[in-house]
Amino acid sequence: MLTREEVIWGFRFCLGRDPTDDATIEKFLQMPDYHALRESLMSQPEFVSRMTKRLRQAPAQPFVQFERPAVVFIHVQKTAGTSLTKLLLESFPQGRRCPERFNRLDSYSTAELAQFDAYSGHFDLFSTYLIPRRNVFRFTMLRKPAERLISFYRFARAHPPRPALLADPLFGLARTSSAEEYFEQDVIRKSRWINNHYRVVFSGSLCPAQSLPANQEWQARPLEGTLANAVENMRSLDGIGITDHFDDSVAMIFGALKLPVPQRQQQRLMSTDKMPVPVAAVDMTPRLESALHDLIEEDDIIFAAACEEFDRRLAAVSK
Repeated sequence: MLTREEVIWGFRFCLGRDPTDDATIEKFLQMPDYHALRESLMSQPEFVSRMTKRLRQAPAQPFVQFERPAVVFIHVQKTAGTSLTKLLLESFPQGRRCPERFNRLDSYSTAELAQFDAYSGHFDLFSTYLIPRRNVFRFTMLRKPAERLISFYRFARAHPPRPALLADPLFGLARTSSAEEYFEQDVIRKSRWINNHYRVVFSGSLCPAQSLPANQEWQARPLEGTLANAVENMRSLDGIGITDHFDDSVAMIFGALKLPVPQRQQQRLMSTDKMPVPVAAVDMTPRLESALHDLIEEDDIIFAAACEEFDRRLAAVSK
């Protein structure tokens, strides 16, 4: 349990002030540990405002930056995207790299977004249309859907068992379930981060359902997107990479961006096998294959189209 002193110092470090009254202290004393306290305080509008103060002092008129080219990496989890992000951001000055790594570009003002040239995060395609630039180079990296989901499961298991993380079913259930059990559970199967995730990223939305008005009639299907739109939108990206062809993908994408192609051996970051908590490999059993079938049925089609498009573009640049 937290102490009053820990809550008070949490406020001082995160918000630069003491709690307003005893009732506020009592409220935060209910947090299970300091991890949860920190997450709660850092999500307060007051904290977010303080952290973006530097950005808000930037020129307020996006028109000034509108003609500058921008690059956006739509980072699908567990596709070697962290490694690619590091290589990409090294090519841009610190002040030109957008700090957002999740699907919250909509929380930035237009003037704030206009200050950046490089974006990399777990974005859906729609959210990248909020970037106020005339020319935006969008690219992604994709992996065999079944391999991606198994890697995600192992990745979730490999995280330290922190209360805030365990509260998320995607991570909490991974700690207590076999791979078969994990992908059979309803809350996992309904997640847009799991169920045909490629379809959602390229034609739907990863916004939290609770962020929508309660009376919306379209809370389910439109957020999930459609297969036809996902294939079309994926093919229209300026760059497409395939995890199993990482080096060729990097060379082709950096070449299209007219950036120096990294010459050193690519080191895979955030690899599950290098996480602090050892996690055993997962065999593809008939039961697991059955559990995954519906979760990757459309993503398999999108991935096949991505591989076809990748091969076509690679052949074109190799001539």
